[in-house]
Amino acid sequence: MKKICIIVLLCSSLAMASFNSTTYEADSLNDRGYIQQAYNKYKKAYAQASNKEELVKTFAALAVTSEKLGRRYDAGSYADRLRTIDPQNRWMKRYIRKDSVEVPHNIRLIDGETHLSQMRSGDMAYKKCF
Repeated sequence: MKKICIIVLLCSSLAMASFNSTTYEADSLNDRGYIQQAYNKYKKAYAQASNKEELVKTFAALAVTSEKLGRRYDAGSYADRLRTIDPQNRWMKRYIRKDSVEVPHNIRLIDGETHLSQMRSGDMAYKKCF
């Protein structure tokens, strides 16, 4: 029984190290402006994610990189997934306020700095007011 526990702990530690290594590489690529490569690494990290904290990190990173790549619908989809697993996530709320991001209809976040508008496609978007 001890051997099984040790093997499980070892595999768990290796998986976490692999996730951390992948996200570190993705963060580095993103910082250097290699957005598509960073996006691909974040997708790989998502496949390696094994807990809520790791999923939150990957969904946030995928939302940002999707937005940078001009994939606004994908960015909104990742933001919605993040909201589903962590409804009170402050980063997501700030991100939606900060940038114009297409989001699914069930996200409602309006304050003095943003307004909700309807796109030609019927999708809803939060846009920063200037």
